[in-house]
Amino acid sequence: MVADRLPADESEEVDTKVVKDVPSNMGYYDIGDGTIAAFRKLVLDEKGKSKIGTAIVNGTAGVYEYEQFRKGTRALFEILRDATRTGATTVFGGADTGAAVELLGFKADDFSLV
Repeated sequence: MVADRLPADESEEVDTKVVKDVPSNMGYYDIGDGTIAAFRKLVLDEKGKSKIGTAIVNGTAGVYEYEQFRKGTRALFEILRDATRTGATTVFGGADTGAAVELLGFKADDFSLV
């Protein structure tokens, strides 16, 4: 997700572009569907079981404080929650990461350590 600036509020629409199509006057504020799919494929097998042993998370995938840019962080946390449920160890660190876990409706026990 890209925009020429952070939105004034949550009702303001944002534009989605492929990375190679982003004009130089726009900033990157969230990851897109392609990155989410690649991360899912890396972390979970076709049956939704973890392919990883440990994941350490230090930060969010986007500017999660804005509703328009929460999709990537929410998706990555969902994938890591599923990995945790199927045997992975997931460690979340940093104040923003912990705040995002709470804001996005996850529970601390969805992961190994927050």
